[in-house]
Amino acid sequence: MADALYKASAIPTIIIDRDANRLVSTAASQLCEAFHASHPEAAAACLRNGGSPDRSAGQAESTPEGVIHRHCPNGLRHIDVPITIEGKHLASLMFCSFLYDDDTVDPGRLREQARRYGFDEEAYLAMYDATPRLSREQVRSILEFHRNFVGLISRQGLANLRLSQEIEAHKNAREQLDEQQRYNRTLSDALPTAIFYKNTDGVYQNCNEAFAELVGLPKERIIGYTDQDIAQPELAAVYRAHDDALYEDGGVQRYQAIVRDTDDNVREVQFSQAVYCAADGSLQGIIGSATDLSEYKDAERKAHENEELYRLLADNAGDVIGIVGRDFRYQYISPSVERLLGYTPNEALALRLEDHFLPESFKRLRASMLQGFMDGLPDAKPHEEAVREEYVQIRKDGSTVWTEMVTTPLRNEAGEINAWIGVSRDITDRKRSESQLIAAKEQAESASRTKSEFLANMSHEIRTPLNGIFGMLQLLSSNTHVNDDQQQYINVALESGKSLLTIIEDILELSRFDTGTATFVVAPFSPAQAVVTVIDNFRIEALRRGLSLFSKVDADVPATLLGDVGRVRQVLLHLVGNALKFTPQGHVRISVQRIQSSSKGLARLRFSVCDTGIGIAKDKLNDIFEPFAQVDGSYTRRYQGAGIGLSLVKRIVDRLGGEVGIESVPDGGTTVHFTLEFPARCEDVPPESPCTPEPNAAHRILVTEDDRLNQLTTQRFLEKLGYDAVVVSTGEEAIECLRVEEFDILIMDVQMPGMDGMQTTEAIRADDSLGPGQNIPIVAMTAHAMAGDRERFLSAGMNAYIAKPVDMKELRNVLLEVMQGETA
Repeated sequence: MADALYKASAIPTIIIDRDANRLVSTAASQLCEAFHASHPEAAAACLRNGGSPDRSAGQAESTPEGVIHRHCPNGLRHIDVPITIEGKHLASLMFCSFLYDDDTVDPGRLREQARRYGFDEEAYLAMYDATPRLSREQVRSILEFHRNFVGLISRQGLANLRLSQEIEAHKNAREQLDEQQRYNRTLSDALPTAIFYKNTDGVYQNCNEAFAELVGLPKERIIGYTDQDIAQPELAAVYRAHDDALYEDGGVQRYQAIVRDTDDNVREVQFSQAVYCAADGSLQGIIGSATDLSEYKDAERKAHENEELYRLLADNAGDVIGIVGRDFRYQYISPSVERLLGYTPNEALALRLEDHFLPESFKRLRASMLQGFMDGLPDAKPHEEAVREEYVQIRKDGSTVWTEMVTTPLRNEAGEINAWIGVSRDITDRKRSESQLIAAKEQAESASRTKSEFLANMSHEIRTPLNGIFGMLQLLSSNTHVNDDQQQYINVALESGKSLLTIIEDILELSRFDTGTATFVVAPFSPAQAVVTVIDNFRIEALRRGLSLFSKVDADVPATLLGDVGRVRQVLLHLVGNALKFTPQGHVRISVQRIQSSSKGLARLRFSVCDTGIGIAKDKLNDIFEPFAQVDGSYTRRYQGAGIGLSLVKRIVDRLGGEVGIESVPDGGTTVHFTLEFPARCEDVPPESPCTPEPNAAHRILVTEDDRLNQLTTQRFLEKLGYDAVVVSTGEEAIECLRVEEFDILIMDVQMPGMDGMQTTEAIRADDSLGPGQNIPIVAMTAHAMAGDRERFLSAGMNAYIAKPVDMKELRNVLLEVMQGETA
């Protein structure tokens, strides 16, 4: 309706609540939208002055009560119509941004205002000329329509409000009735006092567990029967005589009688009963209670016998000792309660037990105490021993204190609980320390999770473009048309890319050491070959910098050892990289020496990296192996680097059981050395495994990858390996392809828009309509390479896993293993 009015008059209409939130609105005024709202100062002026009532307009016209005419500083007019329900102003309907047909606007003032706010003067005046103009008769008609519309809203809202109130009241009454009935049933069964109800014919209509226990019969054997059915004839006659007297005399009747249960146990019982009438005054029957006096007499006697002993112990105890009866009131409390809670013993005895505890603590304490003799409670368990729990108690001044309370049931000769003894002590300081420890632990765990998530995301984002770079370089390397120089350049680029990947892995590796998830592999290796590999990796960089890079391996160093060559090479890569970085001229030398070992059968090797670089000040050497440490903050800008290399070196060497050291002279060079022990005798390094047969060219592979560069890389890899590849961009497209075509293998990227790789895999495995495609081997090809990622993908239904950036040889082997069923 508001939109229709706007189309007819071009005047915006808005409904706002009392907090100025828009509930309904049409398009804004073109003048306000194009000019005033776009300038902060103009917008602020509108908000500040736009609400000024137009007193002259209100007096000049017959304005209905509550309607406000407003005149903004820009000359525009607005009208507010209040929306009320039962006299309460809940919202307003605003009729905005128009002019009367007899309003005049000063062009000079408008031009001055346009210049002040930086508006185009002619466009500003033209927009004012386009502002809707209405006659006062038109405004009165529109205002009358708005008032009728507001009245309709108010009446409908009032009707809805009253209906909602009636429904809510009915619902609340029903819930209260149900709650009261549940409460009465629970209370009846929870009370230790025996309660019964029988009609005017003497037939029992209901009773609680305590009454059933008193007469020695289950409730179902009592309800629906009379005293003649459940008691000896002489006792039934006594009960009937008292009932008749009660009907005749009314009031409350109390008497004592002997009760003999089914086991012939005799008890002296006091009955208290009254006549029960319905709301209309009609007689319904008798409601009463029965109290076993013998139990109380025994309890009274035993309590008297032990009272002095209790008092002697409790009065001199540092902890608070209290005896709580079955009415949940203290029968005794030791003087130390004043030190714990601020109450004197007499003040504490005058209060209910629940007055000493916060509601939740008292609820747990009561449940713990009642479990000793009542069935049907949630989580009921035997309460044969003392229970130790922690509660929050309320002090006299309103403050709270944590206490540890040991609650022990006190039983009579029959084994029934008739009271509890509780011993409480203040543990507030201990709880405060525990809270601080928990908070610190949670903070540390949160920081660890944040770091792990950051490292995982960083690894993924870097590995994805590296996959395209590595892939294209590998494709160029396999091109038979490149010359020797070009092949060398490609090889250097590949090695440099691998070095970059090593740096990324080092960052992740630092996290693995922090979380204890770093892994080590033991296999035969050649120390000399490991050094050659490192030299080759930096040869081009050394030449570019005009440095001499060489190595010296002593003749007595064994040709083959057993150890983790990857970790040894990782340490050397860091040390040589650092040496080259901080050596402006001269040389860098790697040396390997065999030194005396204290253990028989072990070869102890000392690896050293020596340079003629800038050196390190003596006072900085102690911090050089700390994470992210720099000798000088300016080095970060001058030489680059994150300062994690030497920290990782030390952690690796420590885990390998070795030692690392450093000697340096400012402007005189640095030598970093580490010593490791390896088994002196081992098998020769095994030759490479024989080549696996080439794939059948007929095999078809479906590739699901959203990144275009990685699509091209993977497709070219597969074509080079002799496969027929089909590439799609989403998991949904992969499922549709499997539905209409047959493939031998599905290569699945994990992180994709829409369905990710894991969701797509689960959908394929669950879709019976795919036929053979449901069980197609799936290889995860992903930049997710953190610890646990491989296991997560395999558990989702994938058959194999390969991390980006992808090596073509590794891809070939994985695909062959999948087709031969050798992967997990």
